[in-house]
This record gives sequence, structure tokens and C-alpha cells, in this order.
Amino acid sequence: MALIYEFLELIKESEAAIKGSQVSEKIHHTIYKTIHSLSNISSIRAGKVYTLKVPIKELQLLEIPKNNYLSVLRNLINDKLIQQLCIFNYNEETKELNLQSCYISLPSTEDINIQSLYSEILQYSVKSIVKYVNNRPLVKKLNLFNEFELDLKQLNKPPLEKLPNTIFDPTYLIVPSAFDINPEPQVLNAIKKDLRNELVRQKHFIEIFEYGLLPFRDEEIIIRYETADEFMRIKVIPKFKSDGELKTKLDAI
Repeated sequence: MALIYEFLELIKESEAAIKGSQVSEKIHHTIYKTIHSLSNISSIRAGKVYTLKVPIKELQLLEIPKNNYLSVLRNLINDKLIQQLCIFNYNEETKELNLQSCYISLPSTEDINIQSLYSEILQYSVKSIVKYVNNRPLVKKLNLFNEFELDLKQLNKPPLEKLPNTIFDPTYLIVPSAFDINPEPQVLNAIKKDLRNELVRQKHFIEIFEYGLLPFRDEEIIIRYETADEFMRIKVIPKFKSDGELKTKLDAI
């Protein structure tokens, strides 16, 4: 199967060694082997993909500084032995949604390809995001109404932090500063695009043009519909019905 993205074109350890990689050096090799051992479907589905929080027993006594770890990971990325992606995790205890860098190599088993690992990380992130959304308090009519009113009053769209009940777009959290190592633009853009598409495809979110994603929960359908309907009748229709130049404005668009 052809890979969708060039950044997923990784190589095996033996090939990297021939090309002069440092993978045979102890720390490089130990970190690579750990990443490789977790680069399989079952590990990812269990949320056990490699991150900096994963302890490596063989290296714990060395007390390696974080910057040194990151230097090794950069070398392995540059040697095309691993790739840095990101993954969302939902904390059941704190009810928080966290985003962190994760790393994969070519799969540790021959029956799957790296594209499957990438897709599995996306699916794990989707499930984590859905858990987070489903465990948030239900939206309240007054809060929604106030956000609609704020949006109507402003010439440009309000900052999204002013619309927390209307818009929650987790892809906006995927920024360079969220990664351990500054990611290549194509990696960042691909993850954001694919995650957004998957959230919409699975009907967990609805995309609102120029705003972002709106969470779609069965329990909130009625209150969102009724609030929007009421707002249209009370605020929107009267505002534009009294605008004698409305037709001219619409014709000009």
C-alpha cells in the first residue's frame, strides 16, 4: 500500500545503520527499541504508544536530562527511524483532555504497515475527545443564547474562548508548542486535517464554516435547536426585517 504522507516513509534499523545512523549507540538503541516495541496496533489501542512519560528501565539509573532525550529523538527522526506524531488522552479521574507528542517506528510486526499505526493513533484520539465531550456538563440555554447574541452584535466573529458552549475544536490545540520537538508543517497540517475529518465523518462534531467544530451530543440536540430557533425569532428576524436596505446588501454579496 502506498503511503499517504512522505513523513511516514521510515526505514528499518539495519538500513539506518548502513547509512551511518547513531542507532547502534547504547542510548539511541535503547530508546529506538522501546519505541519499536510499542509500534503495534494492540499497544496503541491500549494507549501505550511511546511518549516521554514512558519509563525506560535500562536508562532510569542514568538520569538522562530531558534535553538529551530530545536530542536522541531528533537524531532518530532525522535518520527516518521514527516519526513524532501527537495523541489525545482523556483522564478519567480529572476529566481532562490532554495532548502530547508520541513516537512510532515501522511496525514491530510484519502483518501491518505504518499507515495503520497512524490511523490507529487518530482513532484513539477521536475516542479520547468523545469521552471528554460526553463527560462535560450539558450546555445551558441561557449560555448558548448569550453567545449567539455576542456573535450577532460583533462585526467580526468573537474570539473562540468567548464561545465555549458553541465551539469546541480540539484541532486548535494542535500547535507547534504542544510538541516535544518543533514539528514539520506537513506533519502538523496532516494531523489537524485528518483528525477534523474523522471527527466530522463519525458524526461526533459538526463543522461551522469559519468558526470550527461544534460538539454533537444526542442529549444536547433539542436544547441547541430550541435555543437557535428562539434566537432567530426574537433577535435575528426582527433585526433584519426592519433593515430597509437588506435586499441591496444581500444582492451585493
